[in-house]
Amino acid sequence: MPLNVSNKYVPSEVPPVPGRGLQAGSRFYIERQNMELRSQQLLRNAQAGRLFRIFAPRRSGKTSLCNRLTAYAQEQLSYQTVSLDFYQIDDSILQSAERLLGWFRETLSHELKLTSAADWDRKTARGPDCTSYLKSGVIAQLETPLVVIMDDADRLFAYPDVAVEFFSLVRAWSEPRTGEAEEVWQKLRQVIVYSTDVYIDFPINQSPFNRGKAIKPAAFDANQVHTLAQRYGGNRFANWDEAASDRLIQLSGGIPYLIQLAFYHIYTGEVSLEALLTQPEVMMEVYGEHLKWMLSNLTSHSALLSAFKEIVYQGSAGAKVSGVAPLLAMKLLGLGVVRQKGWSVEVSCELYRQYFGQVLAGA
Repeated sequence: MPLNVSNKYVPSEVPPVPGRGLQAGSRFYIERQNMELRSQQLLRNAQAGRLFRIFAPRRSGKTSLCNRLTAYAQEQLSYQTVSLDFYQIDDSILQSAERLLGWFRETLSHELKLTSAADWDRKTARGPDCTSYLKSGVIAQLETPLVVIMDDADRLFAYPDVAVEFFSLVRAWSEPRTGEAEEVWQKLRQVIVYSTDVYIDFPINQSPFNRGKAIKPAAFDANQVHTLAQRYGGNRFANWDEAASDRLIQLSGGIPYLIQLAFYHIYTGEVSLEALLTQPEVMMEVYGEHLKWMLSNLTSHSALLSAFKEIVYQGSAGAKVSGVAPLLAMKLLGLGVVRQKGWSVEVSCELYRQYFGQVLAGA
């Protein structure tokens, strides 16, 4: 059962440029029902839903899912919602915990149209003050639960001291409480959304990233690829069949962004599926920018690059790759260039195997 939203898609919608979050009613949004149903259940759950995390490599559909969850919370549950986009915050705010907490308070006040915290002093916006404000000045004033979605939370990882202070509070707000205050905190739902190709070492007892339920958007399967082809429609997708979906999944590993890039370029008439699958120059035309960005991430970490080279070349030779250090394997999984295969890992898709097999040959 998908997340129902009232703004149903219309056939005339133009395919969006890949890489941008889709609105809740976009017909180009492909439901991954287990993921959506679990998110839906968590929003309704006063205990398990206090804090949950949505995480995956960049451009895996996290923001699009958040847009769907926001619409569901508002329209089906009548919850209050606030969406915080950390990539929209000025760098000067992220450099200070006081300024960040002040921004947090002001954003909540503005989005919820609250005036109860008008006397808040940004210069004294420390943790206890922010906790008191959130409980008494926000949640207690609302008749319905509040959902706070923190999208692109990994932006804060570049400021580790501030990140530890802020996310320690996020964790504290989700911890079970007893007594009179418990009824107030039960109305809070926090959703942390972050990309796994960025890392930060948190004190284990302060991190929210080892707490709550975890939701990871999965790759598309053949049925979902076929559904998306139908939604693109037009002459270029008129003969799209199961074999076409299978071939594109083999190239892309079902990675949503790679599928969307392929469909967008096919839709605009720039390439054909056959050319994309068989001609390296066409692959680079469609995927070149993305591949170079992935390469840049790898080459900036020599140990990560060496580990990935071993996976690329041993995997290509048919050997089992299981000797990669666990931390390096975890980081490569976070980047999205490998996927889990039993106790070991393998290159995520044929596109990555071909490209990195060539460019890393002399590295």
